[in-house]
Amino acid sequence: MTAFLTLVSLTVFTFGLLTSATDYPKCGKNESFNTCTDCEFNCKEIGVLPCPASCTVSSACRCNSGYARDDSGKCIPRKEYPAQKCPEGEVFDICGGCELQCRDLKNPFCVPNCEWSSCKCPKGFARGEDRKCVKVEDCPKKSK
Repeated sequence: MTAFLTLVSLTVFTFGLLTSATDYPKCGKNESFNTCTDCEFNCKEIGVLPCPASCTVSSACRCNSGYARDDSGKCIPRKEYPAQKCPEGEVFDICGGCELQCRDLKNPFCVPNCEWSSCKCPKGFARGEDRKCVKVEDCPKKSK
């Protein structure tokens, strides 16, 4: 009798594992199912600050790294983003990376691994306190 109950328990356990693995939805091209999602890149939201690295939303299919969801719901390569219109004096950077800021020229604000695309100040310029791009030499000098 004990052997029978053990066999039944193992069968139920195995069935549970098999069915839970098949319960995941089939994801589209260039996306994967993620049980710990926070947010994903969207072509309309280029330049928005990156998401927190924490689980804040339930499981879902998300675009793979290097891809973003377009208006039709497909995950497209980030390099194929539609052209981004930037404010005057700024340039679009597909891989946002680092941007100099007048308040701390020695330590640029950086996001590792090309985390988001954004408009940023061109080379030789830095982000001023008013959020506009100014020539690095025009940044206010810090008082000692």
